[in-house]
Amino acid sequence: MALTERPARRLHTPDDSRLMGGRAVGRPLPAGKVIVVVVVALVTAMVLNSGAMLRAGEGMPPGVTRTLTLGVARPVDVVARALGLDLPRRGLDALFGNSALTTTGDDGLAGAAAHQTLPPLAPAPSGGPPTAGPQPSPPGGSAQSGGTSAPAASVPSVRPLRTPTRSIPLRVLVTGDSLSDFVADQMTSLSASEGVLRMTNVSRDGTGLTRPSFFDWALAARRDVAAKAPEAVVMILGGNDGWNLVHEGRLYGPNSDEWQLEYAKRVVVVMKELSQGGRRHVYWSGPPTAQDPRWNRIFSRQNDAIAQAASLVPGVTYVDLYRGTAVDGRYADYVTIDGATVRARQRDGIHWSAEGARQPAELILAAIRADAGLKS
Repeated sequence: MALTERPARRLHTPDDSRLMGGRAVGRPLPAGKVIVVVVVALVTAMVLNSGAMLRAGEGMPPGVTRTLTLGVARPVDVVARALGLDLPRRGLDALFGNSALTTTGDDGLAGAAAHQTLPPLAPAPSGGPPTAGPQPSPPGGSAQSGGTSAPAASVPSVRPLRTPTRSIPLRVLVTGDSLSDFVADQMTSLSASEGVLRMTNVSRDGTGLTRPSFFDWALAARRDVAAKAPEAVVMILGGNDGWNLVHEGRLYGPNSDEWQLEYAKRVVVVMKELSQGGRRHVYWSGPPTAQDPRWNRIFSRQNDAIAQAASLVPGVTYVDLYRGTAVDGRYADYVTIDGATVRARQRDGIHWSAEGARQPAELILAAIRADAGLKS
């Protein structure tokens, strides 16, 4: 039989150009479509998680990057909230017990502050040489560094701070914004050999008192003392508070007296949540001196407000880190600690460095030790 050559029968397989590793694959998308897909994915992620983007921006140091990030994040967050596009994220937060600590209107910090009645804030010193630490507490009252003290009769008696032992250490909660991070680490390190202080650090970067719709410290304080049951609280807060405030329906800038009064009211509200009528000792500090003169003036006003607010709330000690960590009353990049010169601040000219945080840690520990009857 004669053999005839026939063309091989082609199997019904996908086009060779669509084969990769023996498997069928789709044709590559044009570059333009890839860019569109990526952009849509990024925008969707940004809208559904606008709160995280906003928190990231709030936590950045002052500068162009922070301004640009917040310039995008704030309007996106407003739209996402208005349209309910943030509901999936909020639902997950609630499911895992991580609900956002935010309030609006009369439900939180701003509303509580509106009901506070404070005496006129007298000018407090905002310069001069650094203090050696907090001023002695008046009998049954609070310690102040700067400002005018309230009459002794108006301040209820304060529960004495327990003298701790190694077997029963004092429970200390260190909290605040990013300024508190390295300070908490140094406090833990400096007190470790004694074994009588048990530190817990809960820092919330990028937060403050000027925007309770972003983060409400009155709610956070209430939650933290309930969850941690501290005997003493260290608060270091204010590095993110150089923004406008609404007072009596009007907007005021941080260099106005109205702003300072409203800030003091908000400080009082959170102090009361933490101290609970003097049943818990609170050691509150504002931001230190800043390299930038504009921020330095704002921080000076904040510290004046905090010092005078502390005089109105039983159980609260104002530890002056604004003057206490300055050099000759001024900002300095370098300080001398134990005979060695160390870089005290980070490059933003505000935050303490890991080594420089020893200064504020020692001042706060001195206040706690004095109240607890411990040797300095």
